[in-house]
Amino acid sequence: MSTRNILVSIVMMLFVTFGVVKGVMYYIAKQKIDELITPMNEYMHVEYSGISTSIFGPIGVKGLRLSTFSGDEVLTFGRVMLLTFDKDENDQIPSNISVSFEDIRFDTRFMDELTNDDVPAFVKKLGYSNLYKVSNNLPQLGYDKIISDIYIDFSYRKNLGGVKLRFRENIQQLGELDILLDVIGFIPGLRAIGSDLKINKMSLMFNDDSYTDRILQYFADKDEKELSVYRIEIVEQLKNYLEKNRIALEDDDIQALKQFIMKPNKLVVEVNPYEPVSVENLEFYKREDVPNLLNLHISAQ
Repeated sequence: MSTRNILVSIVMMLFVTFGVVKGVMYYIAKQKIDELITPMNEYMHVEYSGISTSIFGPIGVKGLRLSTFSGDEVLTFGRVMLLTFDKDENDQIPSNISVSFEDIRFDTRFMDELTNDDVPAFVKKLGYSNLYKVSNNLPQLGYDKIISDIYIDFSYRKNLGGVKLRFRENIQQLGELDILLDVIGFIPGLRAIGSDLKINKMSLMFNDDSYTDRILQYFADKDEKELSVYRIEIVEQLKNYLEKNRIALEDDDIQALKQFIMKPNKLVVEVNPYEPVSVENLEFYKREDVPNLLNLHISAQ
C-alpha cells in the first residue's frame, strides 16, 4: 500500500472514530438531560429542539422552552451550555460548575406583584420596602418582555466550606449586573443562614441601561414632578436621609451615589471586611456600624 493510501486510511479512521465518539457523547448527554427534565414535567411542560456536544468543549441544550400546562406562561432559552462540571464521586456537591443561559425570553405580564411578605427582612429594616417592590415590578416600569443572557460560576472548597459564586446577567434595555460572592462556612445540606456562613468578600457592579431612570420616573410621577427636578431633590436630600436612617457612609461613597443618580451609568459596591463577617450576626450590630464592619465602598463612573 502506498504512503498516500495509508495517510488517507488514517484520516478516514480518525473521522469515523470522531463520529462514533460524538454519537456516544450525544447519547449520554441526551440521557442526562432527559433525566433532569423528567421530574420538571410534573409541574410544567418542558421541551427542547436539540443538543450540542463537543469532545473538547461544553454540552449544550438548544431551544429550551418551559411553559404551564395551559400554554399561557412561557419561558424560553435560545441555548443552555454546561461549561464546566467537576465533582468527585464521594462529594455531595460539585467543586466547580459553570453554566450559561443565552437569549432568555419571557413576558413580564405573568409576573406576580410582590407583597410585603416577599420583601427581605433586612430591606424592611432599612426602610426600603416600597423601593424594593417598585424596582421588581417590571411591567410597572414599562418592561413588556425581558430578553437576557446569564452566566453562573460556582466553586466550592471543601476544607474551608468556602464558596465562590459569580453571577452575570445582561438584560436588554435594563442593564448589566455582575455579582461576586466569596463566603466560608458553607455546609452542604444545611441552610446557609444556619451554618455560620461568613462573608469573605463581595462585589456588585451594575451598568445601567435605563432601569434607574425608569424607577426615578415612577416616583417623580407619583409626586407630580418633572424627572429633572425630582432627581436634584433626591441628590440634595441624600446625605440627610442617610443620617436620619442611621446609614453611615463615607463622603466619597455618598458622592458616588449622587453621581450615579444624576447620571446613571456604572455603579460598583464592594465589601471587603478585614476578617470574615458572620451573616447570622449582622442583625445584632447597630445599623450605623455595618458599613464599617463590612469595609463597604461605593464608586461610580
